[in-house]
Amino acid sequence: MPMSALTIAHRSKNRRELNRKLVGATLGDADEDGDDTVKWIKKSKRREKELAQKRLVEMDNLDKLYQDEYTESESSSHPIHYPND
Repeated sequence: MPMSALTIAHRSKNRRELNRKLVGATLGDADEDGDDTVKWIKKSKRREKELAQKRLVEMDNLDKLYQDEYTESESSSHPIHYPND
């Protein structure tokens, strides 16, 4: 069933409007270092190191939080009793 000229024009207009709304690089576009594999690898490793550092800081903060909650006074209030021989 052939499409009418009006339907084709309407679809083309919608496609143009959608393309105007796109911001930044799309999958079909190459970014500034997308063609250079070595740069991409270095960038990827740098991102991974940054994420690992953020995770380490977050884990240290959680450790400090839990250590502050469990103080020495709380641990001494529960003495360990050993059986008499």
